[in-house]
Amino acid sequence: MNLPAKLSIAAATLLASASVSQAEVKVSPIFSDNMVLQQQATVTMHGKATPGNNIKVKTSWNGKTVQARAEADSTWSARFDTPSHGGPYTITISDRDGKETIENILIGDVWVCGGQSNMEMSMSGFSGQPVEGTLDMIVKADPKRQLRLFQQPRDYSTTPKETPAGGTWVEQTPAAVREFSAVGYIFGDLINEVIDIPVGLIQCAYSDSKIEAWMPREALEANFPDIALPTAGQTEFGWLTGTPTLLYNAMVNPWKGFPVKGVVWYQGEANNPYPDLYKQLFPVMVKEWQKVFVNDSLPFYYVQLASFNAGDCEALNYAEFRQAQADLLYMVPNVAMATIGDAGDPVFIHAPRKLPAGRRLAYLALDKTYGREGADVRPPIARAAGYNPNDSTIWVTFDNPGRGLIPTQCYLDEFEVVDADGNVYEAKAKTYGGNGVTVWSPIADPVEVRYGFHNCFEATLFNNMRIPASPFKLKIAKPQPKKD
Repeated sequence: MNLPAKLSIAAATLLASASVSQAEVKVSPIFSDNMVLQQQATVTMHGKATPGNNIKVKTSWNGKTVQARAEADSTWSARFDTPSHGGPYTITISDRDGKETIENILIGDVWVCGGQSNMEMSMSGFSGQPVEGTLDMIVKADPKRQLRLFQQPRDYSTTPKETPAGGTWVEQTPAAVREFSAVGYIFGDLINEVIDIPVGLIQCAYSDSKIEAWMPREALEANFPDIALPTAGQTEFGWLTGTPTLLYNAMVNPWKGFPVKGVVWYQGEANNPYPDLYKQLFPVMVKEWQKVFVNDSLPFYYVQLASFNAGDCEALNYAEFRQAQADLLYMVPNVAMATIGDAGDPVFIHAPRKLPAGRRLAYLALDKTYGREGADVRPPIARAAGYNPNDSTIWVTFDNPGRGLIPTQCYLDEFEVVDADGNVYEAKAKTYGGNGVTVWSPIADPVEVRYGFHNCFEATLFNNMRIPASPFKLKIAKPQPKKD
């Protein structure tokens, strides 16, 4: 059947318009209005265009134009340098088929907020699980403030993706802040307030995810041959967010070539049964993310797991995992750990108190990344223990005691000693000399001393800035016999 002439002309016009639209130069959605780019860095911008087209990328901060060419598969990439912090700026991307302008760009520091549900938990909380103390921060959100957010939607893939499933950079409005990661936002809010330059936050989190899901296939194949990897065409997964590579492919790989200042990380609950394996996986994951975000010394600041019953408050699986997290401080360069032994909840794995986690991550970044020294922000970490059989006391010394451990002049709860048969006994303890703890052993020959070493515990030991000491277990060094 022949179409009427007017309808045929209209249809042809629409088809031509659609063809032009599809051919216009496109940019990955990680580059959008309101974005923050890392200052003094080389950024790789990428997108799609008609194969063979020459692409021009012009940056307003220096008026320079860099060029690229669309490959046979339509992809293109261009690299340009960013100045010191400032803005707003524009970037214009054009080819013979069209032009796109990205506006209201700020240059500053960009941080990635990664992990599982305790990082994904928004400022307004989960259903029936609130976040304490965030309402004022939500209602005070100001779009004029130089703090921008990119909330990446959940996604997964068996093969690496070049662009995320969605998301766009937004200004700081109450509606945007309400839905953003609570830990991530609290962190970025304090960083922006203190350093007073533009800050961009990228939320890259997925509830119930294992660390293996955030790692690329090549790294797992090379370092962990016993870990089963999904096939490219696989569609069914027994544990989606526990399946290796799936989240890395869809939520991390799209950011390749996008420099950032650092990563804050809250994850581990899904890996808690296997602390020894986690100690092997975490250093490899950090290296792989450093490659993605083009910084071999990229800072990586993480949260030690909070108190939670995990089915049994007296069990040790979370305790063993926290010990592994503390051990990682001495295994991986450019990392630091925020302790939240005073902010957990025995019932909720998503503890309502997120302010301590976010702020302590910010304290670490301000200290280690921005060089704002003066406060004792690093948690005390027990490093050695010895035994004096004359008075049945154990001494424990700490890294990062700051200006002294507190409280003083009172007994501390949560201390225990262990005998050679594995029997556990409660013990009295006090701080001594500001830099250590004395533990009175109720048994004659203890082999191990512990603090807060259960799934559920309440921090009783802090430094002078009220940063909780990391819970621990330590072998007790025995005094050596005197030589004749």
